[in-house]
Order: sequence, then structure tokens, then C-alpha cells
Amino acid sequence: RIAAWSTGYNKKIRVWEVETGRCQALFGHKGIVSDVSWGRHADVLFSFSRDDHCFKCWSRLSDGCFLLSVDLNCFGNELMFRDATIDQSIPCSIKEMLEDMGAKSL
Repeated sequence: RIAAWSTGYNKKIRVWEVETGRCQALFGHKGIVSDVSWGRHADVLFSFSRDDHCFKCWSRLSDGCFLLSVDLNCFGNELMFRDATIDQSIPCSIKEMLEDMGAKSL
């Protein structure tokens, strides 16, 4: 079992493995982390920062490296993914936050 925790103001995400107590810090957001949600599979974690308008997709297996980083400011608030699997596994809470920030429907 795994629990995710966003520390918010320090721009980090911490992921704990409940059984082992192992903690992994994920770095990469330039603003306060607003939301953290697991994808359909426990190996993928999604995060969003309202401050820097950045959305990230992390792999629990990648040792702290993000798989995808999207800056809404750079993409004119339009998100498109080549891989429909990534699009379909984005949690509703993250999609809603992105749309609230002005992103077109995913």
C-alpha cells in the first residue's frame, strides 16, 4: 500500500510506502502543489500547481523523475496527448482543476 502526501508550500510531493515506511520526495514544481491524485494504476501519480500552471505525471518506478510535464502557459491552455492511455488515466479532480485554469476540455 502506498500513500501520497503533498507538502504544498515547499513545492515537493512526498510518497510513502506504508509497509516499509520508505519515503520518496518528488521535485519539479516551481509553485505550490495544489493537487495530487493517483492514476488508474498505483504506479502513476498526477500533480498540479495552480501557481505555475504546471501539470505533471510521475511514475513511482522512475525514482523521482516525472514522465510528463505540461506548462499551460506554453501551450496556450490547450492540452493534447498522443497516447490516449495517459489522457484516459488523468483523474477527474486534475482535469477539473486544469479546466478551471482555462484549459480546453481534455
